[in-house]
Formats: sequence, structure tokens, C-alpha cells
Amino acid sequence: MTYITYAIIKNKGIPDSISATAYAVKYKKTFTVAMCAVAALLLPELLDKTSETTQFLPFLAIAGLVSVGLSPDYRNEGKFQHYFGAFLAATASQLTIALNDPKYLLGWLLFPMFWGLNSFKNTTFWAEIICFFTMILYTLL
Repeated sequence: MTYITYAIIKNKGIPDSISATAYAVKYKKTFTVAMCAVAALLLPELLDKTSETTQFLPFLAIAGLVSVGLSPDYRNEGKFQHYFGAFLAATASQLTIALNDPKYLLGWLLFPMFWGLNSFKNTTFWAEIICFFTMILYTLL
């Protein structure tokens, strides 16, 4: 969250997506480090809280997040890798939660509020924030 806050300040506003923050900070590798660090910190907790029959889902989610992190200049190269990774991370993370402890998906009730407070712009950014929010809640509680 520190990285995202920093990037919002550098961007002077809410970006279109968390990935767009890579273009707001001075070094795109900062985005890579941030995404891969989050992935490394989340994986052990996700595996610990996930049933054996669904443990493949956190691996897919983390693989997607790492794929996103490793393609910070997605506007110029690695576009497919980046977008596929983002889709995989979002889908697999939310499926992990849905199949193991769905009450955390109630975090999605915040989406219309954040989106509406931002004049119904930056849809992708707010959806990504909710994905992170629900994953972090799921792992911490």
C-alpha cells in the first residue's frame, strides 16, 4: 500500500490502474519489486489458509501477479504477458477466497462507493484495489 500511495502522489491523482503506477514513478523496476514482494509475502499465508483441493489457485494468482510485475513497461512491450497475468491474478485470487472463505468477498461491497466517489472513473484501479484488499484480509484474519 505504501508503493501505491507513493505512486498516487507522484501521479498527482488516481491512475487508471495499479499497473499505470509504473509510469508514475521514476524507475519502472520499483513496480517490479513491489509486485514481486507482495507476491512473495502473500503466497505462504495463502497456502496456509487454503484447502488442499484448491491450493493450485494461490499459485496461479501469485504467478499472475509476478507476471504483471515482470512486465512494467506493458504499453511498449509484454502487453499480453501483463494483461494475462493481471486477469489470472485477479480471477485466481478471488476464486481462492470464494472457495475457502467467501465472507471476505463482501469487500466488493466497497467497490461502488470508491468508484462513485471518484466520479465513476478509474474502474480498473478500484477493482484491483478491492482484489488486493480482499486477499490481504483473507490472509491476515
